[in-house]
Amino acid sequence: MPFVYALCALAALYIIFAVGPAVVAYSLVSGKKSAVPFERMNAGGTYYEPYVASLSENIKYCRTLPSERLTTDSGDGLTLCADLTDCGSDTVVMLVHGFRGDPALNFCTQKRYFTGLGIGTLTVYLRGHSVSGGDSCTLGINERKDLTVWAEYLHRLGKKNIFIYGVSMGASTAAFAAAEYDPSYVRGLILDCGYTDPYTQIGRDCRRRRLPAPLIMPIVNLFFRIRRGVDLRLNTTDALSKTTIPVLFIHDRRDPTVPYGDTEKNFAACASKKDLITVDCGQHTLSFLAGGEPVRGAVTKFIKDNSEEKNEKLHNNG
Repeated sequence: MPFVYALCALAALYIIFAVGPAVVAYSLVSGKKSAVPFERMNAGGTYYEPYVASLSENIKYCRTLPSERLTTDSGDGLTLCADLTDCGSDTVVMLVHGFRGDPALNFCTQKRYFTGLGIGTLTVYLRGHSVSGGDSCTLGINERKDLTVWAEYLHRLGKKNIFIYGVSMGASTAAFAAAEYDPSYVRGLILDCGYTDPYTQIGRDCRRRRLPAPLIMPIVNLFFRIRRGVDLRLNTTDALSKTTIPVLFIHDRRDPTVPYGDTEKNFAACASKKDLITVDCGQHTLSFLAGGEPVRGAVTKFIKDNSEEKNEKLHNNG
């Protein structure tokens, strides 16, 4: 009888310290996501704080730009949404937000900069986020399908030079699809602070909250496999090892959310033409702003070098 009691006690402890937190973690990660607008965020004490004035100004400016809401079918029953700012150029940059990310915050600086060069932008809302359809998030695994759909959509509009710029989860989403793009019109990927696999990244978030990741993560992954049909251990290095699309990697060496080492692994695995730009500002997703002219210049050069279009503004800037 004492043995039975001991087993019951162990089972209760397992449920309390492993199954319970895993259910919470799965629910928080996998459900529908809505971003908090920057104006409602408390940036004090965060890595956003030094950049509040610039971000506010750039967001305000981007709201003055003409924009068209586009919708398309995902191919698996969802309605996807994106906002197109068309500068009349053959070159368009698809902007892919992070986990629960506000695209206006993630890309206001890039959008202002690109439109100034006569480059159009397509701000994508990934499935399970904001105004796009879907009630689940798989941290880039299923979301990667959205990017090939939007790339084909832009190509049908006559865009010949399409670049995909993702930050954080958006970068990993773009990387997961790296071997699936059509290189005749997807000219390059710009991957900023992406992780290598959702399993490891969720585990990091658990540890930051002082939760026992080794106990929790196998259960979380089991839930994802049963409920969402995905294995969180899928790694971006596999897709990058098969791609022919040129890739520009960007990462802050002191990134507090996704370690720089993840980009080092992705860079090493990438089979195509590639380059790596680093920042040392202790931020996450803000490299284009925090890194200043070295980052902006590298991105401009990457687009110019891999684009077939003769864009005078881009040529003169580069």
